[in-house]
Amino acid sequence: MSDQSIKESARLAALKKVYQSYFETLLRNGNFEDYSDLPEDVEALKRLKDMCNTTDPDLQDFTHVWLTVTPEEQHGYDKDPEKLAKFCKSWLDKSTMVEEYTFNIEQRSETLKGAGKGTHAHILITRKDGKSYAEYNQNIKRKFGPMHGTNFKFFGANKTGSTYYKGSDFAAKKIEYLNGTKEGKHKQLMVSVDRHWRDCHELQQIYKHTDICDP
Repeated sequence: MSDQSIKESARLAALKKVYQSYFETLLRNGNFEDYSDLPEDVEALKRLKDMCNTTDPDLQDFTHVWLTVTPEEQHGYDKDPEKLAKFCKSWLDKSTMVEEYTFNIEQRSETLKGAGKGTHAHILITRKDGKSYAEYNQNIKRKFGPMHGTNFKFFGANKTGSTYYKGSDFAAKKIEYLNGTKEGKHKQLMVSVDRHWRDCHELQQIYKHTDICDP
């Protein structure tokens, strides 16, 4: 590789880092006043924002945040569903990012004998006061990231298998999911076991801040 190619590769890599660091700010306010020191890259930043709006409209227009919290064993939450429920509820009740929420605690076994395996929480949050994707993502990552350990990658990304920023139709389906309407025979078996398991641990079948989420 020539010296010129090496320099060009380094320049592009540096620009990529700049664009990534500005990504959330662009989504938050959509202006370029903070980038006056990079006039040659303003057009590229504008293109990046257009791309965000075109390919990821949910990050602009979402009405709800859906996240799954699956703790690793080093913090004990995986073996203590009561502790996990208390942790989630405490954050949801105190967070300035949250006003309305619905969540429950689940496990992954299809049999009563194996109940308790894979303890996790599903949480649905109603977007508050036009808070941005970036604000929620930062807040969620800061609160729940540590319990997943250093190998947990989901909260550092945009949309993943654990965190979604979606609209009201998506939210309505997730309310049904939280209340036990799931596709697939094995999923329905888990629903039955979940209910019995929650009763044994004196967990609420569903936690919520308001009654607007009733199916």
